Amino acid sequence: MTGRRSHARVPFVGSLHLRCWRGDELDPPVAAHGVDVSVGGVAFTSAVPLANGDRVCLALARDAEARHFVHAVVRHATPLGTSWVIGVERRPGS
Repeated sequence: MTGRRSHARVPFVGSLHLRCWRGDELDPPVAAHGVDVSVGGVAFTSAVPLANGDRVCLALARDAEARHFVHAVVRHATPLGTSWVIGVERRPGS
């Protein structure tokens, strides 16, 4: 393994619901699209710009009731045309 990555990444192509924490409240869900996934996190694209340290909640878009979700923290956000490539690290316990 090279660089700072401690876990191998595998491609993940799927639709996600992205919700951002604002204080103790969750924003309404917005669309995101998977890029890859690892034991420690997820990379996805979104039209919503996020900052390092932002707390988010991700769920598979096909899970309408969001029974299966991941709480994570933004570790990087890179502009890509009119959207962003965002990498998040899974928070313990999620």
